[in-house]
Amino acid sequence: MAVGDAFRRALVNARGNVQSVFSARLSISERLAVAFAAVAVLAVAANLVVEHGRTTLITVIKQPELFPARVAVPEPSSPLPAAVVAAPVSEKTIDDKSAVDALQDFERVVVSQASATQESSNPDMLQSAERQLRSKVDTFVNQSSASDQELLHRLTSLVTQGAAIGHFTQARRTLGASYAGHFENLDAQMKAALDGSWKIFGRVIARQSLISLSQALDKVRRRSSLLTSNAPQQRNILDELAAAQREFATALERNSDGLQRSQGPEWLTAVRQNLSLLEGDTAQLASLYATDTPTLDAFQASTQELEALLQVAAQKARTLHARHLAAQKPSLPPSLATTPPLEPIQVVLHKIPVPSAPPPQYDDRIRLIIGTISASVLLLVFLVSVATVRSIARPIRAFMRITERLAAGDLHARFSCCGISELDVLATAFNRMAEKLAAAHAVTREHQAHLELSVGERTRELQHLAEHDPLTGLPNRRQLLSRLETSLRAAAAEHSQVAVFFFDLDNFKNINDSMGHPFGDLVLRAVAQRLREACGDAGFAARLGGDEFTVICRSAGGMDVLVKLGHALVDAFQKPLLIESRELLVSASIGVSVYPDHERDPDALMRAADAALFQAKNLGRSRLSVFSPELLENASMKFRTEQGLRRAVDRGEWELLFQPEVRFDTLRVGLVEALLRWRLPDGRQVAPMDFLSVAEESGLITTINDWVLRSAIECAARWHHGAWPDARIAVNVTARQLLDAAFIPRLAELLAEYELPAHCIEIELTETVLQTGSGTIQTLKNIRDLGISVALDDFGCGYSSLASLEQLPLTRVKLDRSLIASIDSSSRSLAIARAIIGLCANLELEVTAEGVETKEQLALLLEFPGLTLQGFLISRPLPSEVVPGFLTSAPQHLQSLLLETNLEPALQRVSASLRRASGGNT
Repeated sequence: MAVGDAFRRALVNARGNVQSVFSARLSISERLAVAFAAVAVLAVAANLVVEHGRTTLITVIKQPELFPARVAVPEPSSPLPAAVVAAPVSEKTIDDKSAVDALQDFERVVVSQASATQESSNPDMLQSAERQLRSKVDTFVNQSSASDQELLHRLTSLVTQGAAIGHFTQARRTLGASYAGHFENLDAQMKAALDGSWKIFGRVIARQSLISLSQALDKVRRRSSLLTSNAPQQRNILDELAAAQREFATALERNSDGLQRSQGPEWLTAVRQNLSLLEGDTAQLASLYATDTPTLDAFQASTQELEALLQVAAQKARTLHARHLAAQKPSLPPSLATTPPLEPIQVVLHKIPVPSAPPPQYDDRIRLIIGTISASVLLLVFLVSVATVRSIARPIRAFMRITERLAAGDLHARFSCCGISELDVLATAFNRMAEKLAAAHAVTREHQAHLELSVGERTRELQHLAEHDPLTGLPNRRQLLSRLETSLRAAAAEHSQVAVFFFDLDNFKNINDSMGHPFGDLVLRAVAQRLREACGDAGFAARLGGDEFTVICRSAGGMDVLVKLGHALVDAFQKPLLIESRELLVSASIGVSVYPDHERDPDALMRAADAALFQAKNLGRSRLSVFSPELLENASMKFRTEQGLRRAVDRGEWELLFQPEVRFDTLRVGLVEALLRWRLPDGRQVAPMDFLSVAEESGLITTINDWVLRSAIECAARWHHGAWPDARIAVNVTARQLLDAAFIPRLAELLAEYELPAHCIEIELTETVLQTGSGTIQTLKNIRDLGISVALDDFGCGYSSLASLEQLPLTRVKLDRSLIASIDSSSRSLAIARAIIGLCANLELEVTAEGVETKEQLALLLEFPGLTLQGFLISRPLPSEVVPGFLTSAPQHLQSLLLETNLEPALQRVSASLRRASGGNT
């Protein structure tokens, strides 16, 4: 009762202190620690109560009487007969179990050795088990006092069979290692082949033949992994393995052609060798298992027979020993002989509960106390849980409400402390965050006000930038188009005119290149200011970009007034501009289009003015040009030509024709000139004079020139290595191409690529190309150093300088067709031609006369021996495939031309030249 009362008082005190404990400023961890300590105290109290009230188990031994009442026990005074008192005969132990156990151990070791497939198997275990077996059998033979020759013979045979199985196991292991090595070599070859294939996102993309071969090898791998020492199953596995190997060999032979192309003959030979070795190992393993399995079965049968012999020998020895004991056993008195045997002593254990101090009814009180403690523990845990949940849940709900208020915009919401240290720390941090949010909100409102002011100001600036040029301050294209549309609507309503002036500075690029872009910007600002002054209130000036400006002017006075205004704008720039205390003369070209005379919408008017500006520049710059419909037609034609040229590059519409240049003194073709033609999709041909200027302006001339050079060298190489070993082709080169630093390396690269000698190519240059500067002379020398001839084309049609014939490293001069065209009708032209031919002969320069189209011209030119002639009379430009045929028929064709000219002196000179060339045998 005292223990129960004390516990109840402790429980009441604990319940009373729960509120005070959880009302203190403790953390959650501290509160749970206090609750755990209270539960631990109750548990200790319960253990003490149980300890004081436990029961005791006492063991009592009950021993019956040694002899029953019916057994007559002789008195001590009546001694037993001497035969009874004599010492008993000792029994001899026959231990056949040890021999049988040793035999079973030996069998187990042999079977385990036969089943071993790893190198970790220990051969010494077999020898140890053999020695143990021999020792136990010898001990058994000595104990049984018998010598069984059959037993010893069977033992020797069994040991011999075990050794044979060990040898088979070792041989199988060796063959298995050999098989594994050969398979690894084959697998490595397949992996190397697969690694050489493509890999996309980790997946191998290989030839189908290699994939099928790899799949067949996977089947061999799966069958190889099933190799064990279980003989009955092993034979089936070996058969399946051999079938998988044959399937691999079939796949290898079926795909041998593709594998030989993709992997090489060495790889295919190595795979076949490894496969042959693998098949040999498999066949030897099958043969070994066929021999090993009967040996193991015979060994197990011999083991069973030897075990049976041991048991028979042991039973025989025990029978003989029992008979021997029966012969030596003494006889007992009749009184003892009838006495039944003694009963064994019985020991009975009883568990008797022995209460400690109190009487037996104390057990009910113990149960009551334990139940009370259990209920109190549950109640205490429940109270602790409820108090913990309430102490945490209520502050959390309050914290959520405060957070919602803060999120809704109440920046004055604060969270008060609740007594839990963790939540108090959280509340303090939350309140600091709310204060910072309030301060940040105030700062944000202030910045927002400043930002709105800045945005308004920036918007106005952007609006100005969107409509004005940032460099000159003039309206830009966007405001110009808007102003032009407004002016056109007003002019349409008032039946007046609107002029659009396109204004462009002449040679402004030279100013940027010589003075720098910053100075060029100053020039543009000064030009914009001059435009404002020149236009006044009569026009609206804007800058389109670069050095292009536009002026819009409305007038009701007719075209003459607008043209007068345009000339005034041109004259305004005849006066120098003052830029940084420096006077600068800048001229301007202007093109003008008028609404509604020329066009009626803004875009069309600006295109028309741009076309007129282009015409003004072509006419010599610093002038006004009025739009005419022909200008747009020319611009459109130019645009179509440019687009067609771009498509021609992609579609391969270029074609080279070759016009022969012949010598009548040898009746042979000396060289052919490569002539570019543009073959349109409809079959028409366009001559270079119709598109080269557009190609120069558009920059496509570089691509065209490279194509011509490559194609000419390719044709020359084909002829040189084929039907025309002495082939020579003349190729025209532009100024841009000649001055390109990559031209000479490109020329040498193409000659090396097509294995063409340099003397097979001749470069033709016009006089305009040779007037590009001193650098041209060095470039021509570099060309001559390569072994390539250089010809001066169209000589005599321009400002020909005789000094250039001496300074330039030339090999040939080609007389222009305009000079040859009049030699049969103008004595002055004939005299000039004779003078040039004589001059070139003295300078040791070859001469070619272009444009020979009549027999009269041919008759006059035949007076000059060694002269090369070219023209339609001799041959028109020919496709490349026709040139070899013309070379064959050229002598007859040239002879017929000579006969048709009916010039005996010329024929005599030609005959003499032929005789000299043939050594007088003609």
